[in-house]
Amino acid sequence: MSWLLAASYAAVAALLLNLGLRSRWPWWVKLGGVVLVSLLYFGTFLGWRAREGWPSTTVIEESFRLLSVHIEEPDRATKSAGAVYYWVQLLDEEGTATGPPRSYRRKFSAAEAAAARRAETLLRRGVPVEGRWQDLAGDRELERPDTSPSRRSEAPGEALEFEEVAPPTLPPKGSS
Repeated sequence: MSWLLAASYAAVAALLLNLGLRSRWPWWVKLGGVVLVSLLYFGTFLGWRAREGWPSTTVIEESFRLLSVHIEEPDRATKSAGAVYYWVQLLDEEGTATGPPRSYRRKFSAAEAAAARRAETLLRRGVPVEGRWQDLAGDRELERPDTSPSRRSEAPGEALEFEEVAPPTLPPKGSS
């Protein structure tokens, strides 16, 4: 969306330079320019909204540390479809949380909400939880250790898995 924001400002500047009061362009070209600029302002709004920290709807293709979960149940009165929000921190190759936390939004499904509630219960007990997206079609399949118990939530074509993180093994203290 950032390219949309940059293109919007560049187009507005170019149109304001070319469509002055003294131009000899026909009225319909000027009117078209006004309509186009109005649409570009809307594009700017959408681009800026994406930059303000609204939850992303993209799929996380990497492992992540789950920091928090928020579940909005579907509501027939308000015609809300519901959503599951995740606050996560991506993991590097060694399994260490890196970078700033990010917020993600998923469409509500009963199975995913149940898995998210179990993960949230673990978080409230102080147990670290890792998650991973897996594409069931095999396009972006991520490896998952077979030995660890997982909690799985399936949506068409993809699965969200949560795992308890084992406490780190520390070397024995040496005597000095």
